[in-house]
Amino acid sequence: MEGENDYRPELAAGEAQNSACPKSPVADILAGVKIFPKSRKGRARRFRRMVGWALLTLVGINISLAVMIDQFRPDIRDPEYQQVADALRARTTEDPDARLILFLGSSRVALGVDAKQITEPGRIVFNFGMPGAGPFMMDVYWDRLQASGVRPDVVFVEFMHPFYNDTSSRTLDHSYLDASRLSVQEARTLVGYGNRSTGALRRMAIARLFPAGRHGPDLCEAIGLGALNTGTAKDPLQGKLDLFGGRALDVPPEKRDDMRGLAHKQYDPFYPDFSLAHDPAERLKQLLRKVRQSGATVKILLTPEGSEFRVMMSPEMAKAINEFMAKLEAEFDVEILDARDWMPDSAFYDQHHLLPSGGKLFAEQLRPHLDPLRRKPCDKMPR
Repeated sequence: MEGENDYRPELAAGEAQNSACPKSPVADILAGVKIFPKSRKGRARRFRRMVGWALLTLVGINISLAVMIDQFRPDIRDPEYQQVADALRARTTEDPDARLILFLGSSRVALGVDAKQITEPGRIVFNFGMPGAGPFMMDVYWDRLQASGVRPDVVFVEFMHPFYNDTSSRTLDHSYLDASRLSVQEARTLVGYGNRSTGALRRMAIARLFPAGRHGPDLCEAIGLGALNTGTAKDPLQGKLDLFGGRALDVPPEKRDDMRGLAHKQYDPFYPDFSLAHDPAERLKQLLRKVRQSGATVKILLTPEGSEFRVMMSPEMAKAINEFMAKLEAEFDVEILDARDWMPDSAFYDQHHLLPSGGKLFAEQLRPHLDPLRRKPCDKMPR
């Protein structure tokens, strides 16, 4: 009969064996570790260390991201440019022997030139218009395209006077410059680009110090977390990119009055007076010089605008712009295409940007001007 004090030999042998085993050294070490010190000072000291290491780690991550974005991932730094450049590369790869006609400019070009309409076998017309691109960014884009091996036969360079008008608080070129899209090497030329380039440089510095803030959505796309961008706001004025760089945008009639009001708010300050801004004008000349020296034909395009903007131009303003165009024509032997009054008001959705139907019509009007012939050899161009 079993009881509480029954003797069991197998249990006694096991207890003796366990008592003979030495304790593990690891157990002794862990027993002496104070994960959270008991004293208040010790806990505060440990907390400060943890915060310090966390901050150092965060700084290290930001520096690594900034270097990567600046030097190795232009698709994150300037994804809009990369998308258009990829589309251009695809078109030229399809027909490498075709003549290339390239349009450089702002959103007026991006939304207003239907390049596909005038592309034909043996000739590729490509729209490299970028929203907000004035002389500074057009020059940057040209350098990037040249570095990537793009060699156009004809280049249309937009001239839109608000980018060069110094009568407002700042030119449109200084207002629209987003230096966070530039590399450090490209941004160096912003130093001295007028006394109003500090804002663009400040935006770039903030973007490099906090890359996840400025480039967060594009970083998510790059590492396969695009689903996290579902709440990212999109510009309603950005048309969908087509295969030839265009961004046709069909704004519904009921929204056009609001768009026209926005356009007047943005551009009315640049009328009716005009004073040529030195730095944007010199940047345009630099671009024209580079394009001519590459062997391409250059044509300056004054893009269409509605009658509400044209009537705001004073005779003095028209004279100043015409004089500047005449100087460029003589100095660089370029053709000037003044298309400001080529399109009826019904072709615009805001008196400033063309509707898709207007873009097709404008492209047809440009067709006779796609001739790449030059009048002077490029080695005669001023340096």
